[in-house]
Amino acid sequence: MKLLHIGMIFAILLALTTSAAFSQNKASQIEIYKGEISSAEELSSYFRNTPARENPLNKLSSMGRTIFIEDLVWTDKGLGSINTYPLEIELDYDDAHAILVLFGLKDMTALIFDDLQLSSGVADDNNESGNYPTNNSCPLLENYRCEPPATCTYAHRNYCITCNCGMAIP
Repeated sequence: MKLLHIGMIFAILLALTTSAAFSQNKASQIEIYKGEISSAEELSSYFRNTPARENPLNKLSSMGRTIFIEDLVWTDKGLGSINTYPLEIELDYDDAHAILVLFGLKDMTALIFDDLQLSSGVADDNNESGNYPTNNSCPLLENYRCEPPATCTYAHRNYCITCNCGMAIP
């Protein structure tokens, strides 16, 4: 009986915490596209098969690239969370956009650059090549990181991609 009460209390606290997380933090909606990289294996393959000068990830400093890659969280649904801080402090809009497109997150560029239109006007041909969203819309939790299975925990400068993390939005 005591275990049942503890379990109920835990469930209530979890529900309140999750609900508070969504109400206190900026939850944005973006479209998720099929990117060239949707797993750790594809990321490794991309580095092996893409000439260094053509790899947009190489626009980051060595430290920035390491932080960015090590902070990626992969789930069976794809990228569960991303730390955008290295992109924000080291790159301009277009270079960050080129990296986010690799992961199918082209709509995220405007979020991390506070909707500033800093683009050089380079055309984005994702839709022209038949690359359409894989989900209608996916909620992002700013300052949260995916902790599989199906949990987003506080992590400054991260975005939890809830539909890939397995979270159901209350």
